[in-house]
Amino acid sequence: MRDRQYIYSMSALILVGIAAYLPAVLLSQNFIADSYCYLTLAEGLRSFSYSLPEFRHLKYLPFYPALISLLNFPGAGREVYLISAKLISMFSLIGVSLLVFDFLFGELRSLRLAFLAGLLALLCPNFILTSGNILSEPLFSLLGFACFFALARNRNYLAWILAGLAALTRWEGLLLVPALALREGKTPRRLLKGLLLGVLIYSPWGWFVLSHRSEFFTYSYPQELMIPSHTGLFFLLDVLLFLSPLLALLGAAGLGFFPKRLRPGVILYLAAYTGVHIFWHWRAMRFTLPLVPFFISGLFFLFAGLRKKWEGGKFARERRASVAALVVTAVSVLGFDVYAYMRLARLPADARIEAAQKLAASDQAAVVIGDMDPVMARWWGLKRGFSWRELGTRKPYPWVAERYLKDGARYLFWSGSDRFSTDLFKEPGQKGYLSQPVPYEGRNYLLTFYPMYFLDQGRLIVFNLELRPAEGE
Repeated sequence: MRDRQYIYSMSALILVGIAAYLPAVLLSQNFIADSYCYLTLAEGLRSFSYSLPEFRHLKYLPFYPALISLLNFPGAGREVYLISAKLISMFSLIGVSLLVFDFLFGELRSLRLAFLAGLLALLCPNFILTSGNILSEPLFSLLGFACFFALARNRNYLAWILAGLAALTRWEGLLLVPALALREGKTPRRLLKGLLLGVLIYSPWGWFVLSHRSEFFTYSYPQELMIPSHTGLFFLLDVLLFLSPLLALLGAAGLGFFPKRLRPGVILYLAAYTGVHIFWHWRAMRFTLPLVPFFISGLFFLFAGLRKKWEGGKFARERRASVAALVVTAVSVLGFDVYAYMRLARLPADARIEAAQKLAASDQAAVVIGDMDPVMARWWGLKRGFSWRELGTRKPYPWVAERYLKDGARYLFWSGSDRFSTDLFKEPGQKGYLSQPVPYEGRNYLLTFYPMYFLDQGRLIVFNLELRPAEGE
C-alpha cells in the first residue's frame, strides 16, 4: 500500500509540474542572447563544432548544449531545437521536485510531508517563471541537488559524477568539489578516487579550454568576475522575492537542521554559491534557482525538528503553531505564484522577431543593426546582426556608414524601449526619417533612413538604410 501511495505521489507531482509549467513553455518567446548561444552551440555539435562569434564559446559550458543536441535528429529545424531546450528546462525543474520528495521521504519517513515539499518546490515562483526558458540554471539546479541526494543514499561515486556534470553545465559547479571533499575527508582513498573520477569527466573540457587559453580570460565567466561593479546584497533580496519571503527565511534557518552527514557540505556549497553571486556584476532571477531545493528541504527539516521537540500534550499549542507556520508558508508561496502567472500573462512578444521575419521574407541576405546579439539575428532568420554595444565610444553615424560599406548592413531597428538606440538615434525615431551628412575615410556621404515597418504600436521602427556619396564627391 505504501509503495502504491509513493508511486501515486510521484505521478501526481509530474502531472502537476507539467500543468504548472506549460503556460511558461507556451508563452515564453522572448529569450536573452545566452539562450541563442546555447542553441547555436547545440546545433554546431552535430558537425563536431563548438564555436560562436567572437570566441565567446568558452563562456558557455558544453553539457546543456550537448543535451539539446542529443534530443534532436539530424536536420532538425530550428523550432525543434527551441522546443527541446524548453523541455529540458521544464523536466529538470520537475526532476528537482521529485528529488526533494524522495529525499525528504527517505529522511522524514512521512509521505505527506515529502509530497507537500515536492509540491512547494514545483510551485516556487522562480521555477514557474523560468520553466519555459532556454537557460542552463534549471539543469544545474537538478544536478547540484542530485549530488547531495546521491550522498544521502551513500552513492558517493555517483555524487562525484553528478558534480562533474554540474561543473560542465555552469562554472559554479566547481563549488561542489570542496563540499564533497568535506564529506569524504574521513576516507582519503575514496576521496582520491572521487577526485580522479571528477577530473576524468572534466578533462575533455579542460583540454579544450587549454587549447584556447589565449581567449579564456577574455571570453569566459572568470573574466566577468574581474568587472568592478557587483550586485552586493541585492542577491539576497532576489532570494527573498523569487522564493517568497517566508520560504527563504524559514528555509535558510532550516539549513541547520539538515542531517549531520550532509549539513557541513550543504552549508559550505550554499555559502560559496551565495558569495559568488554577491560578488557577481549581474543580477537575474535565474541565479536563485539552485537554492530552491535546499531551502525547501531546510524548511521541512526545521518543521520536523521542532515537531519532534514539541511532541506530547504539554506542547500541543506549540505544535499547532508550527503546523500553522507551515500552512502560512505554503499560502505565501501560492500568493507569489499568482504574481508569477500574472507576469507570464503579460510576457511581451519580442517585436524584433516579427520584424526579422518580415525582413527575411523579403530579403534572405538581410544584415541588420539594432539591439541584438549576432547569434540572435541568425536564429531569427537574418544573415547577420550588429549590436549598438559594438559602437563603444565612436560616433554613431560614421559607425553605421562603416557597417553599410564593409558589412552590407541595409536595415536598422529602432526601439523606443531600448534606451541605447533611443539616445543615439532619437531624431530618426521621432521623425521617422533622417538624412545625415557623414564623413568616412576622407569622403563625404549622405546617410538616409527610410521607415519600412512600424511594429509594436509604433514602438519599433524598421528603417531602410541608404548611403550615397555627397554631391560633388
